Amino acid sequence: MKTGKRCRARSVQKARFFHIVSIKFAVLTEIENYRMLVSVEDVKQSLGIEDAADDALLTRKIEAAEAWVSSYIGATLSASSPAPVLEAVRHVAEHLFEGGEPTFRSAATSPIPAVVRDLLRPYRTWFF
Repeated sequence: MKTGKRCRARSVQKARFFHIVSIKFAVLTEIENYRMLVSVEDVKQSLGIEDAADDALLTRKIEAAEAWVSSYIGATLSASSPAPVLEAVRHVAEHLFEGGEPTFRSAATSPIPAVVRDLLRPYRTWFF
């Protein structure tokens, strides 16, 4: 009798393990296939940067900007996102690159530029 319970318990444990592994694999595959919607070259051009010294930093700022914009409008960004949304991503990435990262002291004095909120207003989902 005990053997049957142990077998069932092990089967459940194995099933949970494989379920968790498959979820982790799906998430990692999604991360590996991630492609930024705004290119580093676009942001470099608008900032007037010509060398590749800051490419890694700009990549991180663009990823953060895309996450912020997605969270702000309440929707996932895609290649078919409207041009004003992508322009807002560029503005946020530029703002973050130029040192506009909010800190406790500067959060009130260095907010996201008003133009970004104006660009995103028509696309924002409101919840009440």
